[in-house]
Amino acid sequence: MSSNLSCRNCTDFVRIFQNLERPEVNENSRWDVELCGNISSLKRKNFYSSDRSLILEFHSESLRNHKFRGFSGIYQFLDKRNYITTGRRVEGQPCTYEFFSNSSHKSKSGKFFSPFYPQIYKPNSRCRYHLHALPGERVRVVFSNIQLHNRDTRYAY
Repeated sequence: MSSNLSCRNCTDFVRIFQNLERPEVNENSRWDVELCGNISSLKRKNFYSSDRSLILEFHSESLRNHKFRGFSGIYQFLDKRNYITTGRRVEGQPCTYEFFSNSSHKSKSGKFFSPFYPQIYKPNSRCRYHLHALPGERVRVVFSNIQLHNRDTRYAY
């Protein structure tokens, strides 16, 4: 089922198709996000494709003249290579990665991402990242961004 970020009673809305295998939609295509309302009512303001295509579909069904301005935005094409986990994916595991320190590597560092990052991760996602250091080494992990759901909203990051 598609997610609404605002309300279900809007006559004007924008649908966002983020997870497309091909750059096309039709009346049977499922959207990922439906937006209506105003910018301050949105939970998210940035949307990312999972691959090469992202389609926005605008609908206005209001019968009366109204004074709503619609929308404006900006877009940016991002290099997909910036979002590739550098570890080795474990064969037969959909989201398990191993990272090994190697004395022949000039750089003993790499990158890891949650599934679909920078897009929102899917419910019930489960990934494992195994980092293996050489004897005499320690592992340091630095998060450049972390936003995880917490039932107690005082501690949601």
